[in-house]
Amino acid sequence: MLLRIATFNVENLFRRPRALNADDPEMQKAVLGDIQRLNELVAKKNYSDPDKEEMTEILKRNKVESPTKRPFFVNQVRGRLYNKNTLKITAKGRDAWVGWIETDYDTIDEEAIRNTARVIDAVNADVLCLVEVENRLALDQFNREINRPIAGSAYGQNMLIDGNDPRRIDVAILSRFPINNMRSHIQDRANGQQIFSRDCPEYEVLLPSGTSVWLLCNHFKSKIGGGGPKRRQQAERVKQILGENHNLQNDLVVVAGDFNDTPNSQPLSPLLQVNRLHDVLDHLPAGAPRFTSKNGPHQIDYLLVSDPLEQAINSVRIERQGIFSNNFPHFPEVTSATTSASDHAAVVAEFNIP
Repeated sequence: MLLRIATFNVENLFRRPRALNADDPEMQKAVLGDIQRLNELVAKKNYSDPDKEEMTEILKRNKVESPTKRPFFVNQVRGRLYNKNTLKITAKGRDAWVGWIETDYDTIDEEAIRNTARVIDAVNADVLCLVEVENRLALDQFNREINRPIAGSAYGQNMLIDGNDPRRIDVAILSRFPINNMRSHIQDRANGQQIFSRDCPEYEVLLPSGTSVWLLCNHFKSKIGGGGPKRRQQAERVKQILGENHNLQNDLVVVAGDFNDTPNSQPLSPLLQVNRLHDVLDHLPAGAPRFTSKNGPHQIDYLLVSDPLEQAINSVRIERQGIFSNNFPHFPEVTSATTSASDHAAVVAEFNIP
C-alpha cells in the first residue's frame, strides 16, 4: 500500500496566544520574559516593596486591564493581587490571594483557518502530525466543520494529549487509520524540571494490513531566549525513548514535528545522529531548497523515519502554498500574512509499504 505521512505546524487552528502573534521576535521575547518574571514574583511568600514595584511595572507595560491589547492577564479568583484602577500591588504575599496568570488570545482570520484546511487537503496525508493545536475539542471541531467541507471528508481519528505549555500550543495527530495505543511523556523530568515543553506522545497507528506505525510528535523549545540546552535535552530524551521502546531496524517508526533548529545544530545532534533514523528531506533532489519556515532559509520541521520506512520512500516534498510570500507560489486565497495558513510549511513523504 501507499502510505503518506506528514507534519505541519499550523500555528493554532482558531485562537492563537497574542504573545506569539507579535511580528517582532524581540517583542515576543520581552512579553514571554515578563510572564516568566511575574510568575516568579507572585510565587513569593512575602512581597517586598521592590517586588511590588516590579510587578506593577510589568502589569502596566503589558496593559493587563485592556482586554483587546493585553498579551496576558491575572485571573484573580479570591482576594486581589492588585488594584484594578491603579495596578498597584495590594497583596502582602502569595497566601493573600488565589489566582494565576493566563495568556490572552486573538481569533485567527477566517480565511487563514480555511487555508490551514487547504494545506491539509493538499498534503492528503494518511497520518498527520499537527503542531501548535489548542486542544482536542478544537482539533475535532476543525476536523469536522472546516476540514470536511474543503477536503470532502474528515479524518476518522484525531487525538491530542494536553501537554505542559499553558499557552495551548500542543501536538496532535490526525489519522485515517485506528490509533491503537498511545504513550505520553509530559511527566518526564531531569533535574526536577519537565523535559518536554509540550509533550512527546507516542501514537501507534494500525494499518489495514495489521502492521503498526509508531508516530512520535514533537515541538522542541523555541530559540526565543536561547533554548539550546533545553532543545538538546529534549533531543536526548527522544533518543532514549527510541532506544527503550522501538527497534529502528525492523519497526515502522516516525519522529515528526517542529524541532526549532537546523540539521547541523548542536542541540539536535543527539537525535539527528541516531543510527537507523533518517531525515526524509535527504531524498529531495540535490540542491533543492529545504527551508520549512517563512522566517528563515533553513529546515526546522522534520520527518525522521526508521530503516524500513526509509527503504520504502516513494516520494518526498515540502508543501509551502499556505505561506504568504513573493518568493514562491501560494494558494490564491493566501493574500497576506494575516490570511496565511501558517509561517511553516508541511513536510510530506509517501512510502510503498509491502
